[in-house]
Amino acid sequence: MTSTSPSDSPCRKPASVRLNGSRNLSQGALGWRARWVNNRLATARRTLSIVPTAERAFPLRRPIGFSLLVTGAIVAIALAIGAVAYFAAPDLPWMWVGMGVNVGLAVLSVVLVTVLGWWRRIGFTPPREWRNTSLLLPLVAVVIVVAIADGNWSIGLGTAFVALALTLVIGFAEETLFRGVILEALRARSVAAAVVGSSLLFAATHALNVIGADPIKVTVQIATALGVGVAFAAVRIRTGTIVPLILVHAAINFVGFTSTNGQGVATAVDPMQVPVDLAFAAAFGLYGIAILVRQPRRPVTAAHAEP
Repeated sequence: MTSTSPSDSPCRKPASVRLNGSRNLSQGALGWRARWVNNRLATARRTLSIVPTAERAFPLRRPIGFSLLVTGAIVAIALAIGAVAYFAAPDLPWMWVGMGVNVGLAVLSVVLVTVLGWWRRIGFTPPREWRNTSLLLPLVAVVIVVAIADGNWSIGLGTAFVALALTLVIGFAEETLFRGVILEALRARSVAAAVVGSSLLFAATHALNVIGADPIKVTVQIATALGVGVAFAAVRIRTGTIVPLILVHAAINFVGFTSTNGQGVATAVDPMQVPVDLAFAAAFGLYGIAILVRQPRRPVTAAHAEP
């Protein structure tokens, strides 16, 4: 009788088949676990991260809530630094208090834009990428007219230097936050929502100036901020840049500081100036509305190219 070795048994598979089958089973199990882990990690990233690269970033999914949070942070920083200055150095000139507040806001803007990765998206682009730059000319003309009409060029050189530094910081911080971060977030809703919403929030933060200033004058300043906000937001959308707006904003504020001897907001109301300021605000607002209404109708891309 012929003996049969275990290797010759018809019921036993060859070693290579057994090994390949085990390997395939093991790889299938690992693949299922890996897919499960990857899916859970992707869900966690979408839930916890505010900076995914796609349009699912928190500021774009919840633009109104995000804009209110940013505005709340602006108010909190201004009140906190102002309170510290009031109790720690009550005799500190207003200009230096304003410098501290706006440096804090500048830091907030840099952190926000860097974390979001929005530097180019909100308009920090080279001049070769700017569009419709002729829309900036009326803003420059306003600066020249205001400088001639209201500028006080008899202030000291030291005061002028501090005012220049302060207004550049203000221009950078406020434009980056309102015509940059907030405007860009609200564009996820619509262009109209972005322009109106960012302008209303910009105007509302100027109510903080009521501390130590005439309420009527501050009310006029709020109205002016609203009109300027509409115009600047419209120009930012149409030109694709924020850099000239920072410079124009700084120039307007610089003239304001020189005309009030470094106070920023006049402590008393000039009845003759109120209608002029309101007309100034209305003209800015109408200009912004006009250039938005007349813009070419083109599809809006994910990167927010000009509509």
